[in-house]
Amino acid sequence: MISRIFPAPMILTALAVAALSCSLWAPPDQPRGRNIFPPGELLVVHGLGETLSAIELDEQGAFLDHDPDIISLGAVPNALTSDGDELAVTLSGENSLLFLDKKYLKPGDPPAVALGSGVNPMHTVVLKPGLYGTTGFFTTRVHLSQRNGGEPFLSEPLNTGPAPQAVIVLPGEGLDNQMRLVIANTGYSSTRPASSPFGPASLSLFVLSITGAPGAWEVTVAESVLIDLEAPDHDEQQDSGLNPVALIDTALIDPAVNEILVICSGVNYGSGNTNDGTLLVLDRTTLAVTRRIFLGGSPGAGVMVARSGGSHTLFTVGTKAIRSLDRAGDGSGWDENSLRIEYTAGGGLPFLADIAVRNDSLYAADFGNDQILRFKVDGEGGLKGPEEILSVSDGPAVLMIQEH
Repeated sequence: MISRIFPAPMILTALAVAALSCSLWAPPDQPRGRNIFPPGELLVVHGLGETLSAIELDEQGAFLDHDPDIISLGAVPNALTSDGDELAVTLSGENSLLFLDKKYLKPGDPPAVALGSGVNPMHTVVLKPGLYGTTGFFTTRVHLSQRNGGEPFLSEPLNTGPAPQAVIVLPGEGLDNQMRLVIANTGYSSTRPASSPFGPASLSLFVLSITGAPGAWEVTVAESVLIDLEAPDHDEQQDSGLNPVALIDTALIDPAVNEILVICSGVNYGSGNTNDGTLLVLDRTTLAVTRRIFLGGSPGAGVMVARSGGSHTLFTVGTKAIRSLDRAGDGSGWDENSLRIEYTAGGGLPFLADIAVRNDSLYAADFGNDQILRFKVDGEGGLKGPEEILSVSDGPAVLMIQEH
C-alpha cells in the first residue's frame, strides 16, 4: 500500500471539497469495465480524472497495451487495497469504499460501503477477509467496516492522534487471532499557522483480537498506545510537524530486516521554497525510533528494493524528484551518505505522486505531466532511464501492480 500525498495547497483543497462532497459531487458515470485481462499489469488511479486505467506489462516490465479510463470511481479516490478477488478504492470525497472485481474492474455486489459523513477517509487495510480498517482524517479515528455493509462488533472506538493517514497491519505477539494496527498521525489542523499546518507527529498502536467469521467479525481492543515521533527539541508551537504520510513494513521485502520505515513529507508546499523530508527508522517490535535521516524533496511515497548481499535501496518520490538511499547488508543499516537524486521531474507542476516496483522495473506516477515513467533498477541500487514514458489521463496519483 503503498501511500501518496498531494502538494499542500492541493491537499487543503481536496480536504475542503471532501467535507462538502455529498452535495457538490455528481455520481460517477456508468462504469465500462473490461472483458479480458492481461497476466501482468499496472493499475493507475487518476486523482483529477477520478478514473482507473490499466497498463499491460510484458515479462520484462515494458509497457504493452494501455486501457485508459476503464471505470469512473467517484469523488477524490485516495488509495487502492487488495482483498482476495476484489479491490477496495478509498473515496475521500464520498466517504466510502468502492469495490471492484480484480479481473474485470467492474463494481462488486454491493458496489460500495458507506463510512459515514465528514470522515475524509485516507487509507484502508484488510484486517481479515471482508473486514477493513480505514483512517478518518477528519474524525481522528480508524473506521471499521465489513464487505456486507454490516457493523462489526468493536469493544471500544479506535481513536487515533490528530489527522491520521497511513496505516499498516503487523502480526500480533503470541495469539493467532491477534494483530497490531499501526497508524501514522499527521497532526494537521486548519487552526494552526499556514507556515506550520502540521502538529506533532505520532503513531497510534492498537493490539486487536479478532474472532468470528466474514460478515460477523468481532474486534476486541487488547491495548492502545500513542507514540510520539518528533525530536526532543521540536517546538510544537512554532515548528511544523514531520507530517508522516507513508509506512513501509520491511519484513514484506526481507524478513531479516526488523524495521518499520516512516516517510515524512514535512510542510510539503510543493513551491520549491522548502526542502522537507525525513525518514524515521523504527524497531519493528517496539516501534521505537532508532534513526532520523534527512531525505529532502517532500516525499509522499516510497518502495524498498532488495539487492544482492543482503543490502537494500529505498526509493522515494515527492514534489520534484526520485531519490534513493542505501541500506548496507553488513549490519550497519541505512547510509545517510548514500542519499542521491535519481531523476528530476519537469513541467509547471513537478510532482511525482506514487511509485511501484515489479522485478527490476520501477514505475513513477508523474502527476503534474499526466505520465507514467518506467525505469530500470541497476545492480548497484540506482536507476537507469526513464526507459519509457507513457501519457495517461489527468493526475495519475496511485499505482498498483497486479498479477493474474
